[in-house]
Amino acid sequence: MFRMFFVFTLYRAVLSVGESSAAQCYARKGCPTGLRAKLWLLALGISPGLELVQHFEQLKSAVILNELLVDSLIYKDVKLTASNDDYYFVFEDYLYQVLLCFSRDVSIGEYLCNTSGVNQVTSLQTGWLRSHIPNGEDRSEVGTAKYSANGVIPFHGFAMYAAPLCLLYNEPPTLYSVFREMYIKFFFRLHCVSSHPSVSEFMHLPSHLNFNMIMITNMLDLFSQGIVMLCLLFESLVQVHQPQLFLHLHDVGAPPLRIAFKWLVRAFSGYLATDQVLLLWDRMLGFGSTQILAVLAAAVFILRAENLMESSNLLTAEAVVADLSTIKVVPLLQLLLFAPDTP
Repeated sequence: MFRMFFVFTLYRAVLSVGESSAAQCYARKGCPTGLRAKLWLLALGISPGLELVQHFEQLKSAVILNELLVDSLIYKDVKLTASNDDYYFVFEDYLYQVLLCFSRDVSIGEYLCNTSGVNQVTSLQTGWLRSHIPNGEDRSEVGTAKYSANGVIPFHGFAMYAAPLCLLYNEPPTLYSVFREMYIKFFFRLHCVSSHPSVSEFMHLPSHLNFNMIMITNMLDLFSQGIVMLCLLFESLVQVHQPQLFLHLHDVGAPPLRIAFKWLVRAFSGYLATDQVLLLWDRMLGFGSTQILAVLAAAVFILRAENLMESSNLLTAEAVVADLSTIKVVPLLQLLLFAPDTP
């Protein structure tokens, strides 16, 4: 009883302060189910109001006016993933609204290019057009085209980034705004491989060159939280805490990363129970880092190390960790974070 009173009192104090940093600190230890929606809005710096509604209505109008090829990808992805999920199938209509509007939001690609230094906007080589231009005519005008409007091509499982958020927000404009902020802060890092120079090359740039230091800082942050570095962190953690398991899985043709990669790309959405996904994302939002995903993935292997040691090939290893619906995020994170170092 006292604990609930303390939690609610702290919650009201955070809301009264009205600062994102306070909400993020609160989220690091997990948000109570009934309080999570408002805390996330504050942590993400979102103020529900007329401006959000107007922006969402503009995007809806763009969806109605113009049909895009990516619309078919979105429909198919929702049908194959969220619609077949026991938790998320009831949110099918919400997901269509959010993802179709997301595909029309031009500001997303521009924001990612300007702040992260990553050319997120996909360029499609128009080779077919080039091949059909008569000989002797200038083909240089036919180069690349930005597609889609936001520069993001949906892939299998993309809808699962938005699905857990449907449990928190029942107003589409607010739901969209939260998904958009979560994407540009975290999710795009999970499927974007940067082609920019390495961190070490940035450290040796000539001092006389004029660079935007905010952009460089954001790019270095991207390297530490992007999917490549998450893979490296995951493998390092497994190798340090379970070296024999790491070698065994490689010997039988079942590298740990090959099994865990899909968890990382989807931020565990669709693999964990919904309440556990939200608890995990609490920490991701609170610490402002995707690295917690790699920590949890490594902890799953540590938890099931005994059974994994008995696997003889990739199929049997995958079967051992196929069902994560009973996993409890917080104890598992503590299992790894507070475990003694392996000699």
